Amino acid sequence: MAVEIETYLPKADESLTKPWFSRLLEFGMQCEPHPDFLFANSSGFLPIKLLNLKPTRPEFAGQEFLSGFEFYLEPFDFEAIPQKNSNGRRGLLNLLARKPAEPASRINPIVDLRLANCRWKTTFRFGSADVFELRLASISALILAELTGGVTYYPSDDQWILDSNAAQACLTDVEAFEASLEVDGYQSHPFEKWL
Repeated sequence: MAVEIETYLPKADESLTKPWFSRLLEFGMQCEPHPDFLFANSSGFLPIKLLNLKPTRPEFAGQEFLSGFEFYLEPFDFEAIPQKNSNGRRGLLNLLARKPAEPASRINPIVDLRLANCRWKTTFRFGSADVFELRLASISALILAELTGGVTYYPSDDQWILDSNAAQACLTDVEAFEASLEVDGYQSHPFEKWL
């Protein structure tokens, strides 16, 4: 089963790659994308070499792994999202309380403010073939939103993430998950060479 995370960005170019991977390093993950990776031309599996500097399990210490996730980039048009509450109706209780009609929104007014500036959608798709896919994809999605003032969306939960500390909170959850796994309950792939 694959899981998808979407991150909406105001910009999407090569200038994001270095800060993205620097931020992963700040979280204790020395990562290197495949040498052929170009942010603006991304479509498909993105292999990543990972050295976990703060391993959650003894068997992860001091070893480089090959992991990654599917990474897709496509243009995004905020105006193409249909508006909700666009009929200007206030409802009986709001009429009685003399409350003004809710302004039209697409997602909700707070998310709309952030999404309105976004021009690109990235999709991070990962599965359970490798223990590090969850870590790399989910934290990367949140880092890119943090770096650009974008917004992250979890379609399976219908959850929009705007919190600037979300990547750190996600890392804490992922570390707890990894530490809870049985020895035979995961797969990892030691790095040998780029494929």
